[in-house]
Amino acid sequence: MLVVFMLQNEGTPTVSIGVALRYMHSNVSVLHTDDYKNSVALVTEIVKSLNDDVVESIIW
Repeated sequence: MLVVFMLQNEGTPTVSIGVALRYMHSNVSVLHTDDYKNSVALVTEIVKSLNDDVVESIIW
């Protein structure tokens, strides 16, 4: 799993999460359900941890 934090455009905080897939460029992709569940859990924890102090530290 790849997680990248960055600022987009005029400072909009963004997070990019990459999940490993097989056959990504075909009509049907395959992924391990644990990877999906862990990605959802990661995003959930990131959102739960956001407060004014965290947002200010990300924005600079």
